[in-house]
Amino acid sequence: MNNIKHTMSDVANVKYGAPRGSKLCPLLFIIFVNDCPNNIAAGSSRLYADDIVITVTAASQIVLEQTLTLALDEYINWMNRNDLTLNIQKTKIICFGTSQPIPQLANVNIEYEGN
Repeated sequence: MNNIKHTMSDVANVKYGAPRGSKLCPLLFIIFVNDCPNNIAAGSSRLYADDIVITVTAASQIVLEQTLTLALDEYINWMNRNDLTLNIQKTKIICFGTSQPIPQLANVNIEYEGN
């Protein structure tokens, strides 16, 4: 039993991860996800805290869809190897470009894990 400020708690084994709220948790998380961008060859990727941005440039919608699908597959494969899951509801696509091609990107079709 641990006694902190006269409050007792049971000892528990942690299979993986870090106890929520611990002082080491942010550092351990950054060390844990630090290799993620090295595992995404399609496009470029950047980490910020617990978010990732994958950037892809393409001359056509077909190439854009293929490259984003490949990047997403690489990211999901990395996540699966590290016992993480993707929250697809929080996953967004933002398209930047000149005013003429952008309206054509209204129906970008990206597949993930065969979906």
